[in-house]
Amino acid sequence: MKVDKETKLNAAHGVIRKLDDLIVKRGKWQVQYDRTNQTLYELLGGCLESYYTIKGTKAEKVFLSNIKESLQARKLKVKEGTSVLHLIVRYVFDSDRRRIYGYARVLRVAVKDKVEVVNFVEWVKQAGGLEEITATKGATEETIKKRMTLEAKVEDVKDLLVEQLQHPLAIVPKTHLVNA
Repeated sequence: MKVDKETKLNAAHGVIRKLDDLIVKRGKWQVQYDRTNQTLYELLGGCLESYYTIKGTKAEKVFLSNIKESLQARKLKVKEGTSVLHLIVRYVFDSDRRRIYGYARVLRVAVKDKVEVVNFVEWVKQAGGLEEITATKGATEETIKKRMTLEAKVEDVKDLLVEQLQHPLAIVPKTHLVNA
């Protein structure tokens, strides 16, 4: 079934309106000292809902170009190949890159685990929070390999230190020191 340009535009603008509503909620969340995790999780749930709504539809290209234009108008750099989830999170949250990356990573794990929007907040709570999800479930294969390599090197250094303590090169008695 062929979808006309107007239908694509309407679908893309509908999702962007939802994201604009999330921006307003995020602003209230930051201003009213309602910095509870519950509200943050609900905002991220809204981002996930927008992703599920637009991903894989014929309006996705229009949506992405509109979001990129909006981000560039806000003087934010947009790299080629940035994921849809990352763009959505960046659009909603005016925050530092590390935080945006962490939020997008949590949403990527939620998509991978096929978490439904209505269950998202509870899923995050049961997992132990955003940091726990990014540290455990959000780790890529490359990150896991790096951690294993680092742990192996730390063990090697510990073994070397224990060996040096057990078999020192020399023992100097205190009596031979100048300013003991």
